[in-house]
Amino acid sequence: MHRLTKLYIENFKAFGSGQHIPLAPITLVYGPNSEGKSALLEALLLMAQSLHHPQSLQVLMVNGSLVSLRHFHTLIHQHNLSLPLKLGVFLQLDSESSKDSLQSVLARHDTEVGMVWEFQWDNTHEVILHRKTDIYVGDAVNPLLRIHAPDSPERTVQSSGDHHTGRMHEFIFPPKAHFEPEVPKAWAAEQHGTIPLTMFRLWQSLTERALNKWKPVVEELQRWVNLIHANPTLAAKNLRNLVEHYQGDIYEPFLDDPVAIFELGDPETIKSFAKVLRDSIDILSDPDPVHHLMWWGQYFSLYEAGDPWELRRKNQFLWSPDFSDLWYHFRSAIGTNYDNLPWGGAVLRILLSDWEYRMKMHKSQNESQNEGLWNDGEVLFELMNPKDLVDTLNGAVETIASHISFIGPMRQRFSSIVTNAEEDAVSVGLSGEQTIEILRRHPDKLDELNEALMQMGINYTLRIEPVLDSDLSMLSKVILHDNILDSDVAMDQLGYGISQILPIITEILAVDQKIVLVQQPELHIHPRLQAELGSIFAKGIAHNQYIIETHSENLLLRLRRLIRIGQLSPESISVIYVQKTPDGSQCSAIRLDQQGNFLDPWPSGFFEEGFDELFGGNL
Repeated sequence: MHRLTKLYIENFKAFGSGQHIPLAPITLVYGPNSEGKSALLEALLLMAQSLHHPQSLQVLMVNGSLVSLRHFHTLIHQHNLSLPLKLGVFLQLDSESSKDSLQSVLARHDTEVGMVWEFQWDNTHEVILHRKTDIYVGDAVNPLLRIHAPDSPERTVQSSGDHHTGRMHEFIFPPKAHFEPEVPKAWAAEQHGTIPLTMFRLWQSLTERALNKWKPVVEELQRWVNLIHANPTLAAKNLRNLVEHYQGDIYEPFLDDPVAIFELGDPETIKSFAKVLRDSIDILSDPDPVHHLMWWGQYFSLYEAGDPWELRRKNQFLWSPDFSDLWYHFRSAIGTNYDNLPWGGAVLRILLSDWEYRMKMHKSQNESQNEGLWNDGEVLFELMNPKDLVDTLNGAVETIASHISFIGPMRQRFSSIVTNAEEDAVSVGLSGEQTIEILRRHPDKLDELNEALMQMGINYTLRIEPVLDSDLSMLSKVILHDNILDSDVAMDQLGYGISQILPIITEILAVDQKIVLVQQPELHIHPRLQAELGSIFAKGIAHNQYIIETHSENLLLRLRRLIRIGQLSPESISVIYVQKTPDGSQCSAIRLDQQGNFLDPWPSGFFEEGFDELFGGNL
């Protein structure tokens, strides 16, 4: 399962300046009332319903099935409609895709990736506009790509289509969007200057993957070098025939220059072209990942104003260019070394275009031999292809959005008689309304629930039985058996505590590969049971991730104890304290050591009430 590692918010409700909030398998959010704790969960719910529910015509779905925030002016910081709203998520990818995919490489190196969206209120059209998307790889501060949305509200209308053209893709990469070419160049320069070991190893893997794919290209270029060396006259003739063959098929100003084409037939001229080929081979065989990192960053800023390929690269950089665009990777490495041979790049593009065509024809004739090497629509020359990267993040964020569940602070009381639902539930729901239905359909989960209740010291066993009357077959009876008194008790005759804890335990046991958001799990629950609930959450992180808004000290004490006895690692817990300041709410991360002790000071005024009540000063 993809795991959320950070939440980014800026100008959202009580939060002003941008903040990265670290998330772990279990994240506990503490703080005084009305300071912004709930806003963290609401930000995730807002993103989830905006990405996952295509029925909205607004690019940001303010009101939906997960959360209702009324209007943009109620969620923007200090109700200032001139401020930009930024929301984003960072995550670590799983490695379930093919071994050679970009996702698999990023997952193997535990590379954090992220997306941050910027929105703005448009007073003229009274809609929320998506301004830009920043994409991050291995660096949460400097974006690797920046995609600008067009300056019109047309992108607020939902487009239909599949995974690549539907809502998710439009949200990340709207129609008529363009990218900022200097951003990847700046990112590469930043990584080059202070490249950490983890990033070096990632780029080393990407380089090895690219070099492996480039081997057939190297062999083709070497074949031409050998031909030029052995018989420059024949090489010049063959190359000139090839260029003339592609006139009209490939856009190159060079093809409209008869003098340049005539010179191409000169054996001495063709020897100069051999240097282009040899240097290209050197680049494609260079094992140094730092070199390729810099060349990759420069590749995006090669297109100058007036360049016939500038518009294509700027506006369609996510769509697969021809394999012949490999020349631009060479240019990024070679620089201005070939001013005396201005047509060298054009000829190389034609040579590689012809070779790509022959390879595709060969693939169609012998599919199995080339399986995994040549795929139509896949760019093979990029170390980290922007389209692959965006599609990988697109799928990952879509998965995250569709796997968020939310349990609110007030779970409903259960009746002794419930109506059976026609369809299975995927979550207990906001108020726990689907709890009984999940347990009815999954008896194994009901058994696990009863076992958990026993382990927590709750001396009741839950049973769900059909109503025997044939006219009432759509109903079920919910029965609690008191194990101490050995008698059945009607569900609605018990207090609130059991109805508050059952949905939480059921969600932990029944759902899989989910990000579960929970508000105030401790409500109406005895302090000892709050601690026991910590143990239940800890067992659940093998399958799910939990983000919990709470005031419970007992819950945290149990998790700290589990760290101390070695059942949890400190990295599996993130403790966040939210506190309001004159500049807006701020989140402080409180780290834990191997003994479960705090590495950072706990903010004053929280978990100190008992001490102050006994030994404090004036009332």
